[in-house]
Amino acid sequence: INMQGRGQAELPLELPPVLQQCNDLLNVQQQLCSRFHQQVLAHKSDVTHSSYQTVFRELQDEKIEHAKTCSSLAAVRERFQFAEREVEIIKKQLDREKATFEKAFGLLRSKALSDSTKAEDLVARSTALEALCAQKDEEIAAKDKMIQELQQKVKELELTHKQRLQELTIRTQQEIYIAKKQAENQLKKKRP
Repeated sequence: INMQGRGQAELPLELPPVLQQCNDLLNVQQQLCSRFHQQVLAHKSDVTHSSYQTVFRELQDEKIEHAKTCSSLAAVRERFQFAEREVEIIKKQLDREKATFEKAFGLLRSKALSDSTKAEDLVARSTALEALCAQKDEEIAAKDKMIQELQQKVKELELTHKQRLQELTIRTQQEIYIAKKQAENQLKKKRP
């Protein structure tokens, strides 16, 4: 789209609504100026000086309005370009922050997965150790029971052994007594 007037510039194909409206207004003003100019030329001979002056003033007014519109459009375009630059800067900053966040999130997720794996490994080891401890506790309890049974048997054997020793001692004493009595009896028989 070409603009006529003070300085020509090419606008982008898709304009924001504000710029599009300004551009449309500029086109309408250009068409009006062209039409007035053609009317002036076509009716130059038919037109009186006062009519000519009126049309000329209207044309001058339209040129002034056209210049104001061009100026306004330039200001709006400048603000728009500034806003576009700001948006681009913010977009780049957001992209950097997003990349930083994704990197940090990735590290945290990796650490969490690693910690989770370690925790699962520790739980598995703990469970295995608990099972081993339970097994050893059962073995110890069985051995304690066996020791108690053996201690009971030892006590019973000691008691039985003591009783036998007492019986043997009594029997030995009896045999000694009997042997002594027999020896005395034999001595008495030999002495008359």
